[in-house]
Amino acid sequence: MNWSKAKNINIVTFLVLNILLLTVGYLNSRQYILDADSQMAITVVLERNNIFLDDAFAFARHEPKRQISLTDNGHNQNAITNILMRNNRNLSFSTVGDTVIFRNEYEQISFSESRIIYQNLGNRDVVITNENEGRMFSATIIRNLGEMGRYFELDARRNIEGGFILEYRESHRNNIIFSNYIIFTFKDDTIYRIDINHKTVGGFVGNPRNIRPPDEILLTFMRQTAGDTPVVVLDMDVVFQNSGGMGIPFYRIYYQIEEEVRIILINAYTNTL
Repeated sequence: MNWSKAKNINIVTFLVLNILLLTVGYLNSRQYILDADSQMAITVVLERNNIFLDDAFAFARHEPKRQISLTDNGHNQNAITNILMRNNRNLSFSTVGDTVIFRNEYEQISFSESRIIYQNLGNRDVVITNENEGRMFSATIIRNLGEMGRYFELDARRNIEGGFILEYRESHRNNIIFSNYIIFTFKDDTIYRIDINHKTVGGFVGNPRNIRPPDEILLTFMRQTAGDTPVVVLDMDVVFQNSGGMGIPFYRIYYQIEEEVRIILINAYTNTL
């Protein structure tokens, strides 16, 4: 047997197979990108209704999505109080319905199901004068939360009067869990409020289901927002929102009316708000 010839044949066969696999993978991925004609058609319809796509806008991909299991395993209230409060001495404890409240002279933390709210009532121990300092403060809190904060990453930031807000959300295999958030509000050169909502991510559940293409989603968005005031659509992506213990895929659309930036969520399976 001519081993050199056989080896060359195997190499060529291997290369051809790889090219075929790459081609199939590319074509398969393209089917979930809205085609140019559909993009143009929806753009025209939106503009006729006073809605305009930002120059940097990109249509979201619409490959099939599985659901994500989310469970409420409870929180260690004492540990979280020690992490969030600057002064955990002389704490008072009370309950209002299902809400547990820890409070000292200058701070308060409330626990209600999966939600935790820290409020600064006058503590000036922490000085935050710019966004870099805010990010360092936030990173320390998230790190101290241990496993609960392990997969959180910065998702959005925005300015408010007298300060700014940093929004962190959990990422599961590059999928943003919109309903798992840690939102830091900095105001008047200090931490003003921390909002936490968290359920434990259990992983993907069931088979992938088709989601609606982005042009259909934008039509639903148009029916909800069209009016006399021009609307600029800034961005859209797919995130997961808790519904009855399951993370359901939703299109998240950022849009601007005058100077205000807003968000709307539309169910990617059903194309409903």
